[in-house]
Amino acid sequence: FVAVLSNDRIHLQDKSKLNSILAGLAHCLSLVARVTENDDASNRLVQNRPMGELWKPTLDEDNPGSGAFATSDVLMKLQNLIRILVNSIEVSASEICAKPANDAQSSEALLSALHCLHLICTTFIHEAKKSQMEFGRSKTQFGSDWLNSSVLVYLKKLWGVKCLFHEKGDDRFFVFNLKIAELFLCLSTCVDDTMFPAEELCQFVSSLFAKSKVLRNKDLMETHLSPLITCIPGLIASCADDSKGYLLEAFTDAFRDSKVDCKLMLPYLDAVREMLLPEKSGIWFTEIDLGLSEYRSAWISELPRILLQSIDKAPSVTKVVLELLLKIGQYFPTTEFGNLRPFIQLFGTKCK
Repeated sequence: FVAVLSNDRIHLQDKSKLNSILAGLAHCLSLVARVTENDDASNRLVQNRPMGELWKPTLDEDNPGSGAFATSDVLMKLQNLIRILVNSIEVSASEICAKPANDAQSSEALLSALHCLHLICTTFIHEAKKSQMEFGRSKTQFGSDWLNSSVLVYLKKLWGVKCLFHEKGDDRFFVFNLKIAELFLCLSTCVDDTMFPAEELCQFVSSLFAKSKVLRNKDLMETHLSPLITCIPGLIASCADDSKGYLLEAFTDAFRDSKVDCKLMLPYLDAVREMLLPEKSGIWFTEIDLGLSEYRSAWISELPRILLQSIDKAPSVTKVVLELLLKIGQYFPTTEFGNLRPFIQLFGTKCK
């Protein structure tokens, strides 16, 4: 794949062949990602073994086909693929923006290359987080410093592609930028903030939420926005206070505007639950988080409306809201129940 995709002509002249190659590459990369995930599960089992057993040799370091050598070799090849795929995306993006009509094959090539990049980044994140107890592996060999110097240095070129798409009004460009945002969100927990400032990522994600409100194709939004919503609690928890204000505002506005029978309502409720109930998610928000209490109140105040509207339209949403309200009642003190007055009145209880 590296050899074939290194030929610039295939990116410029034969999009049909390029799309077939990218589809095959995506299949191979998904297998690599699956093996890496299985390795993570094995590592968790290893950590629970008696210390004496950990010193038993598990790899033949003199064997070039052993797991340690194979992993390093594969990661180096994936690193080469990142550079090639980013170049492919830049070529496709230029062609798409230059043509007034929809170029279906270039759009497919761009999305396929972004999908391949996401699979590679998923593999790299697993490697960066992998236990350092493996024999023959340096603690910094494939850590966060390696991600910054070998991966993000190429992916930052996508920031220019994102800016190119941002000014376009077509819904396709919104999807392209969503996929680019997913890539950076995937890496945000492992990369250096100085290499890629969290504030810029928050602004980018906020602009996507704002754009989703004016999309003409709502089905397109419901199909592609869910992964972005899922990442919001982690992003808000990890970024600085002065970076998260506009992101909280954009998320809250989109949550308010979402219809109860929309496919995105359940992801929104899951994200709200993570930010309201940290002991459940493991994501903790301090009391001094910028404006978080204000937005927390806004989220809670929406729940009675969602409950009433979902009873007939979306029973699954009704169940989730009722469970969330129960958890809120158990977690928050009674002084914070002002926003639940409409819900309490449903049961004929007078609110003082």
